[in-house]
This record gives sequence, structure tokens and C-alpha cells, in this order.
Amino acid sequence: MSNFAVIFDMDGVIIDSNNAHRGAIREFLANHGLEIEEESLIRNVFGRTNADWIPFVFGRELAEEELTDYAFEKEAIFRKIFEEEEAFVEGVAEFVYHLKRNEVPIAIGTSAPMDNVAFTLQKLNLENAFDVIVDDAQITFSKPNPEVFIKCAQELGFPTEKCIIFEDSMSGIEAAKRSGAKVIGVTTTHSAYELRECDMTIEDFKDLNMTILKELF
Repeated sequence: MSNFAVIFDMDGVIIDSNNAHRGAIREFLANHGLEIEEESLIRNVFGRTNADWIPFVFGRELAEEELTDYAFEKEAIFRKIFEEEEAFVEGVAEFVYHLKRNEVPIAIGTSAPMDNVAFTLQKLNLENAFDVIVDDAQITFSKPNPEVFIKCAQELGFPTEKCIIFEDSMSGIEAAKRSGAKVIGVTTTHSAYELRECDMTIEDFKDLNMTILKELF
């Protein structure tokens, strides 16, 4: 058993889904006569739960049933768009198997709903690969609050200081840093310079291995 654990965000880390989410959000908003500036999309939407960003774009509190319906609508649009793209971050499946062979406990900590997680893992044939999955329904606070990563670490049985978190969004990286974990930034959403507060940055997973991960501790 490894003396450290690994936690993955999903969107922008396992799947390069930003374009699909961007398209889905814009289509969803257009359906309701709304639009959003790119800067606000990156700052206030990416990396956050539907329960957090949907009321923000509508500019008001939403009843639970209304929020659920809106979230379902947006995610259905996303899955339809992503089905046509299937843009996975290069080397991620092989890297997950590499961690499994080396007995590293692994988790997903995501702001996405479980339907999207299941959809993604099925596409990658990784349905049974992860020891723990914490999705948006299991957390109270959205990133940059570190709750999702702290919960992953607890369920894996590791202190956050003995975890490595892969993230791509600014809110996710802030959450990961606040948790006390080591943070590897994936440059699908932001440049390496923008992610310079991370312990290291990568473009993809194809050259990553246990030797490199151990050097973080």
C-alpha cells in the first residue's frame, strides 16, 4: 500500500470538457434568454457546483425543484455535446492503471453530478477503478471551499497532507491548496504561468509516474 493517496477532479482533469461545458452553459442560458461573459464564466462558473452557479447566473435564489430541473437540463445538453467530442486528457486511463498497480488509493472529488461521473468513467472503462467518488450531491460547499477534497481524503483514510490533488480550475486549485494537499495543475483551462502556485503543472498524464509523484513529499 502506498503512503500517499491521489485525488482527481474530473472536468478538465480526466476529461478535457471545458469546450463542451462552455457550449452547454451558453446553450442552456440562451434557452432562458440569458448570456454570460467569458471572464465571468471562468471565474464564477467553472469548477463550481450547479447549485452554486445556476442561481448566480439567474441573479436570484431558486426553489429546489426549479434548481433541479435547470441542472438536469444543462447536464443533458453537456452529455449530448460531449458524446460527439469525447475529449479525454491524454494518458489519464493508463495513469490510473499505473496507480492501481502500485496500490495507490485514488478518488474523484468533483463538482459534477454522479450522472456525469458515471458517463465519463464508462467511456474510459474505469467504472470500478476509483476507491472513493465524492460528487456534488455529497457536499455542502462548492469549491474554492476545500470540503470535497477533505471528504475524499477522509474516506480514503489519509490526511490531506498525504494526498496529491489534480486540478485545472482556479477555484479548484484554491480549494486543493486550502486542504493542505500537494497540488498538480493540469493546463487544460489555464496556462502553466496562471497555475504557478501549484506544486507542479502538467499538460497531460502520459509521462507521469510514481517516481515523479514521490518527489513531491
